Amino acid sequence: MAQAIPLLRSLFKSRKPVLLITSVAIFFLLASAVAVFELQLSQSVTDELKSTLSATGEQISAQAQESIKNYRQDLRFLHATPPISGLPRALEHNGVDPLDNTTSAQWRQRLEMIFSAFLTSNSEYDQIRVISADKTAMEIVRVDRVAGSIEVVSPEHLQSKRTSEYAQKSSVLSEGEIFMSRISLNREFGKLDYPYRPMLRLSLPIFDDSGNRFGFLIVNINTLSLFNSLSNTVNSPNFLMLTDSDGYFLITPDAKYQYSRDLSPEFNWNSVFSVKENISQRFSQISYRGKEDDVFYVLDQKVTLNGEIDGGFVRAKLIAPERFVNAIETSRRTTVYAFLLSVTVVMLIVLAFFNRSAKKSKQLADARAESAAIVSASKDAIISVDMTGRVKSWNKAAQGLFNLTPIDVIGKTLMELQVFVDVKLADIFKQLTHSQLSAETQIESKEGSTMFLALSFSPIANNEDLIIGVAIIARDVTQERIADEKIKQANARLEEKVALRTVELQKASRVKSAFISNISHEMRTPLNGIIGTLNLVKREHLSENQQRYIEMTEVSVNTLSTLVNDVLDLSKIEAGKLDLDIKPFNPVNLIESLCGSMAVKAQEKGLEFIVDVSGLNCQSMVSDPHRFSQILTNLVNNAIKFTETGYIKVSAYTELVADKVHLHCAITDSGEGIAKENQDKLFSAFSQADSSVASKHGGTGLGLSICRQLVTLLKGEVNFTSQKNKGSVFYFSIGADVDLCQLSPPSTCLANTSTAVFIEHKELYQSTCKMIEALGGTITPAKSFDNMFAAEMPSTWSEQLVDYIVIDQQHPDLMALDEKWQNASPWMMNALKWF
Repeated sequence: MAQAIPLLRSLFKSRKPVLLITSVAIFFLLASAVAVFELQLSQSVTDELKSTLSATGEQISAQAQESIKNYRQDLRFLHATPPISGLPRALEHNGVDPLDNTTSAQWRQRLEMIFSAFLTSNSEYDQIRVISADKTAMEIVRVDRVAGSIEVVSPEHLQSKRTSEYAQKSSVLSEGEIFMSRISLNREFGKLDYPYRPMLRLSLPIFDDSGNRFGFLIVNINTLSLFNSLSNTVNSPNFLMLTDSDGYFLITPDAKYQYSRDLSPEFNWNSVFSVKENISQRFSQISYRGKEDDVFYVLDQKVTLNGEIDGGFVRAKLIAPERFVNAIETSRRTTVYAFLLSVTVVMLIVLAFFNRSAKKSKQLADARAESAAIVSASKDAIISVDMTGRVKSWNKAAQGLFNLTPIDVIGKTLMELQVFVDVKLADIFKQLTHSQLSAETQIESKEGSTMFLALSFSPIANNEDLIIGVAIIARDVTQERIADEKIKQANARLEEKVALRTVELQKASRVKSAFISNISHEMRTPLNGIIGTLNLVKREHLSENQQRYIEMTEVSVNTLSTLVNDVLDLSKIEAGKLDLDIKPFNPVNLIESLCGSMAVKAQEKGLEFIVDVSGLNCQSMVSDPHRFSQILTNLVNNAIKFTETGYIKVSAYTELVADKVHLHCAITDSGEGIAKENQDKLFSAFSQADSSVASKHGGTGLGLSICRQLVTLLKGEVNFTSQKNKGSVFYFSIGADVDLCQLSPPSTCLANTSTAVFIEHKELYQSTCKMIEALGGTITPAKSFDNMFAAEMPSTWSEQLVDYIVIDQQHPDLMALDEKWQNASPWMMNALKWF
């Protein structure tokens, strides 16, 4: 191949006239192919279209004949039922069948039942009748499908059909002979029935036991479903037109031509379409009269329905728009031309390839020279070997490093040269894929000192991406290793100092914890004495000023007691000596009890206190209820402390995650909030949002730090979100094993009830609605009860009442509701009795 390319290139350079002649010959060959293709394209597409339409036409014919066959079988099945022969026999013997004493009325009733059941099971049948064979052609039994239901026509509504074509022809049928009418729209009392229903009628004569003609059995079949089935056989954009034997339209996409024999007799196939060209037998090109540019291809398929030569068939016109045929021709033309263009492009690419290959050969030679220069000038030793370890190249740096010339090493293995003897080269070569591997080794320098080498192994791949060798780069890293050793020694000395300092700090921490614990206990003794003395003094008769002084002293003592408890808890947590009292408790009862005691303080400040435990579906949980209470109390007290107006909301819910039950609590307030720059230090001990907090609200900054550490001990986490002047949300969770908890399903005590809630406070309203919905109830909008407070209540208002009403005791409409109750009329008293 390498020899053939220069040969071809030289051939093309020396024989330019041959190239020109070849190009002209290829051009004429392509032009001839295009001309032949264009001549045959139209004929091949029309032949293929005819074949497709013919196959579809045969399918339509077979489907229609199969349906007619089924209709005939259904008719013969009905004709074979006992009432068909029993009714003539009974009428012949004064209304009583001599075989089993069945009256003619009973036979009629059985026929009606059979006909009704048949119509129920076969949706395409619209009517079944038995008609007499005398001159009156009177209906004897008739069952109709009317608006989707089955109706038996009473005797007084039966009609005479003596003027109908099907009655006249059915009255002369031989025994076993079936009459099939042409398809026409249904008529009742001589008028077209709307909506239009195309009907096919099949009849079979009835003879009595003496061979006398009694009448005929006739069924009306709605052919709309058959038409739809036939139309669906044709794939878009082709479509189907169906005409009767006289050319009148039965089905057509144009609604104005549909059922033209009954609706528009002036329209038939020959009056609507004109033939432009008869392409072959049954296949022609047509257009609408007056619209010569709108051209179609049509295949005429005769569909035989019965044995009559003149009218026992319909014609299926399978039509394809000319634009569809043109689109096929364009698609094939595009495909062929694209192929020819591709061939031309490929030839141009081949010619360009020969031109570029010479340039690339020169570029490759230049690149190799440049690469060789880089390798030769590299300060690192670069060695290339094959997969057996035999040396193929050896640069100047390798020569200086190992004191071996290329003549000494080329063609020899690294093992023979005793190079890298402590490196397992065979294992490295096996592991080497398309990424680099590294190793380290030591050699003895010319001066006799030890040198450290960092080795890098890179695969060398050929054009097929197969590894054919390995490039080894050896770098002298002696100075780096000496520096690393010095760093390790320095780190070891630092670690010794850190360990010594850690021991000192741990000792200091233990001394601090012991001191805090002892001083806290020592402070509690005088504190308890002060508290006891204050309680004794409060029992004495005190003046107003003395009472006020005692209360001030109590506040200070309680604050100091809280501080001592917090410091003691903090010291226990830091020392790891805080004991948890793990036991089961009811979280709902505990939260409601704690919130009930703290709500008094919130209400003293005029705050709305909301508790929402609607999502707490746990009757018993195993944790430390005292520490849980301490966390919740601390967070709620903080919310009350920093909120002057608005509300405090405590919400809790449980969540089941894997084998753990998580109890989530959130304390929301509308207080002053926390600035973003102060949020990072909020959970640190002895720290507050800013210096003004202590002077304004008091506190030491220990509460949130203790809360975080307690939550961590209870296998949970705590965090918050806050916006300055908009309020804060502190939320925490604790966890417990699901096996130790007792979960409870949501209560449905308010299921199937409705409740109206009249609460103006937004948060309280939402919490109340959430609680009602959690209990299975539904909320009726309060706006629906505006008429309840009007001067005159409408008399129909009582029909709109709900099951329950929840109304705030401070709601402005509460007085109006009381007045309505006092002045209510008797009917209103009944309406309001659910209050």
